[in-house]
Amino acid sequence: MTKAPTGLRGVQVCVGILFIVIAVLTLGPFQGAESQFGLSDKEAHLLAFFCLTLLLQAALPSSRRILIIVSLLGFGALIEVVQFFTGRSANVFDFTADAVGVAMASVAALFEKLRMHFKALISATSDTPDI
Repeated sequence: MTKAPTGLRGVQVCVGILFIVIAVLTLGPFQGAESQFGLSDKEAHLLAFFCLTLLLQAALPSSRRILIIVSLLGFGALIEVVQFFTGRSANVFDFTADAVGVAMASVAALFEKLRMHFKALISATSDTPDI
């Protein structure tokens, strides 16, 4: 097994920490804590899953994006199911906010990948300055 580069290892650790923080905040007795940061519940869900998606795609560069997307949607759904059984309110709109965050980050990552692809094409075919 090869060792991950230091920067990649740091991103992977951040992903692990963020998974734990999201799980604790969504399943623990912290309902309404997002208002302390000026966020609504749905904005907090969207932001958390946006960040988690970007970090996970960076931490697992050789993984297929669709597997990351499906896994994160499963994580969001699991949170809502567990909330139902722990006395917190399960909410389909929370899951929708999670899904929108995943989608927004995935689209942003796709555009960055396209930008890098076109940049490489331009560099390979001309002597124009970098974009």
